[in-house]
Amino acid sequence: MPVGHWDARDETDYENLDYFVGSLQQSAIDLYMYSNYNFLKLEEPSSHLYTRRHFAAGDDAICTVTRPDDDGLGGGICRKPDGTIYEDPAGKIDFEVEFEEVRRTIDNIIMPWRELPGPDDVQTQIDSWRLVARDLSGTATNQQGIISGASDISANLFGIHTNVDNMSGAAIAQFKEKFVNKLGNAIAGHYAIAVLCGGALTAERDIFKQARKSVMEAVVKTRNAMANIAFSEETDPWLVALKIAQWSLEGAQAFAGGAVPLKTALSSFALKALQASDVEGKPESDEVSADDYNDAIGGFKATLDEINAEITKGEKALSDNLIKNLEAINKDRDSYDLKVEPISSPQNLVIIQPDLIEEITGGHRPGGGYMRNISQDLRNNKNQAAGVSMERGVRRPEDIGIGEVGPSGAFNAMRERLMKLMDDMAWDVENGAAMLQKVMDALRSQDANSQKELESINQKIEKGSGIDPWG
Repeated sequence: MPVGHWDARDETDYENLDYFVGSLQQSAIDLYMYSNYNFLKLEEPSSHLYTRRHFAAGDDAICTVTRPDDDGLGGGICRKPDGTIYEDPAGKIDFEVEFEEVRRTIDNIIMPWRELPGPDDVQTQIDSWRLVARDLSGTATNQQGIISGASDISANLFGIHTNVDNMSGAAIAQFKEKFVNKLGNAIAGHYAIAVLCGGALTAERDIFKQARKSVMEAVVKTRNAMANIAFSEETDPWLVALKIAQWSLEGAQAFAGGAVPLKTALSSFALKALQASDVEGKPESDEVSADDYNDAIGGFKATLDEINAEITKGEKALSDNLIKNLEAINKDRDSYDLKVEPISSPQNLVIIQPDLIEEITGGHRPGGGYMRNISQDLRNNKNQAAGVSMERGVRRPEDIGIGEVGPSGAFNAMRERLMKLMDDMAWDVENGAAMLQKVMDALRSQDANSQKELESINQKIEKGSGIDPWG
């Protein structure tokens, strides 16, 4: 992109912000001179001097003042008609000082907006979170004997169901009803939580992508208006595109995407996606009209304030949505949490193929087995989630949006709930596998030692993991 080119579609990276801020400072100084020293004129928009048009021969007053460069720097040197430096004998006029004050005013207005989160800052966190959601998503199928699905967890769930369907007896019926049939739904609940968190991250990214575009548009249009007033003494009112709050809705819906849209992911649970009515905002800023420097500066500030109001609206809606959904999750615990129930006896267990149990449990091998795999995947997901930080991606000056870290508080509460649920479920699945294997061992050996080991694992299951996913 050539330096100085402006296209709102390109400006989320602020590549040309410095150029346009410098150009805005030059135009602001032009308008400052027009508003306060209109006897000094720019002859052409490209002029390097503010020139006094009328002066008498031998006049000892100001004849010219140097204009700042295109980057807004320099300028303010006064000369007499004979070309020598002019110094105000009363010490009241010092254009270099006054120009610096104009530059400082612009810098102070734009400073916090320079620090808006960049799309890449948030995208890093989104990419990490996608790994969490991916492993909780989808369903598996069996095609020509090959189990496949959207994630390793779904493939292992499919394997458990397939094997359990080939067994019968009271013990297996209990295991299937109380645990297997609920496990997939609980993991789907975890996926719904992951989608809500991912949607919040994506919404934050899109809010600030649009906000950066709006800031750039405000800088460029204010610069153009100031230049027009200073040179032609008139300009049309101007405004900037907003639609910032609405982008939180677009982002929240975009995270799930693909074959599992947001409404589908949440449809089985008492959870609600962000609604358009929650983020209904202004498509454009109020028009700014200005006749002089103070009006134009005030209009620039007002436009940025409107941008901030839109960011705030979008972030507040995101935070409220996460908080309300967390309340709904806390009231519907059975949809997200399950407990394996002990099987006290292997009696009435009918196994058509003995190795089916060991495919589920992993047998006495160090690793493997559908249930062990699910347990390990849940723990890996919990650790992956622990490394994702909305705060790192969205930090900005505290006066922008709903605070320095935006809706991170609500995001963290939802993330922590998901991490605890996955950690606790990993324990349940792991020990459920151990119990099922002990049932198999007791059935095979029919001795007191095997029954004692089964009783031991059952006592451990009854005691629980010690993890309180609702604490």
